[in-house]
Amino acid sequence: MQKRKIAIIGASCVAAATLIVGSALALFTDETESDAAAKAGTVKIDVSPITFTNAGNVNPGDNDPTISPDAHSGTTHDVKYVVSNLGNKSVKTRQTIILTCDEQGSSTKLLDARYLALYNRDAELSDKTYISSEGKSYSDISEFDSDVDKPQEAYITAVKYTYFSDSFEGFGPNAEKEDGFSVVAAKDDTVDSPVEKEYSYSFSLLKDASNQYQGADITVDVIVEAMQYRNTESSDWDVITKVEKVYSSADVPMTVVPKEDEDASGNKITISRGGNDKSNSQISDAKDKALS
Repeated sequence: MQKRKIAIIGASCVAAATLIVGSALALFTDETESDAAAKAGTVKIDVSPITFTNAGNVNPGDNDPTISPDAHSGTTHDVKYVVSNLGNKSVKTRQTIILTCDEQGSSTKLLDARYLALYNRDAELSDKTYISSEGKSYSDISEFDSDVDKPQEAYITAVKYTYFSDSFEGFGPNAEKEDGFSVVAAKDDTVDSPVEKEYSYSFSLLKDASNQYQGADITVDVIVEAMQYRNTESSDWDVITKVEKVYSSADVPMTVVPKEDEDASGNKITISRGGNDKSNSQISDAKDKALS
């Protein structure tokens, strides 16, 4: 919702009464005028920079809940960011998280994103969508695999999670306060007390990912949308405030042992490359297709 300044002008008010006494007619009138000025509330949110723990050493099976508890534990990877309400209006929020990855050292080769996932404790985030290189959406990977109409070269370029998140009380003077489940309140009663919440999810590279994913550059794109809490409904998401933050592991030195063409003992191996060459513009298209 955009910031608006509104002026409320009280129209002339005429109160009239008629008093009849016998044949005499007396008319009593009164007139008053007043002006009032008000400022509309603001919807304004922010998202902190995204952090990704142990981003330089991502291994197949890390945070994969299907791995046996008896197996050696993998490396943990937490994706964290803070959402803040900076406007005085209370807001509802909706979050979209898009995961993509490209081959190490090559910003022009996207890898199949089906092996990327986010978990909240032991449960994967809800409302997951697989986005194909053709821009088609699938709610389950089996739908993609069984799609006889897809081109032979088609593959999954991104996974997307979209879900309705928390509501936030307003911030600052004249802040709107709300009651109810999943309403983030100010930390204390002072005017400048922050209204914010940290979100933390476990990133997983599923165990079925091949050696080709060693050292892959992983991108996490977080989009948080907000609209006023009061007097709105689902159709009003078309008019919203939106903030986007992107994290890429491309700038993080990767720790990869063994090398892509070696086994655990350092012996050379032959692997079948299933990479998909894509131009830079096509990589950015992966996110655009996920949002369309």
